Amino acid sequence: MNSDLYPDLAAAGSLAAALDQVAAELGVDLVTVPGDWGPVVSAGIAALVPERRPLSVHIGAERRWFGVSGWSQGVELITGATPDLADVVRAGVAWGGR
Repeated sequence: MNSDLYPDLAAAGSLAAALDQVAAELGVDLVTVPGDWGPVVSAGIAALVPERRPLSVHIGAERRWFGVSGWSQGVELITGATPDLADVVRAGVAWGGR
């Protein structure tokens, strides 16, 4: 991870910890889970909807962006990217059915 692109992640220690911090700042409920590619570069946001897998979140390597994808019953229902971690938290809240 390039700490120049992601000083917030570097300070928090992991993507999940940074997501938790932003969620607390926004006053929203969020449950983070381990990501597929290691704690520094990926995380998941748990969903309360039983059919939905956690929203997958990962970081870009060459420029600041957070990619997300949401799967349910073997179908990718949402995908996107943003440079703003607060947008990811909002998407995770919406995906999770909170």
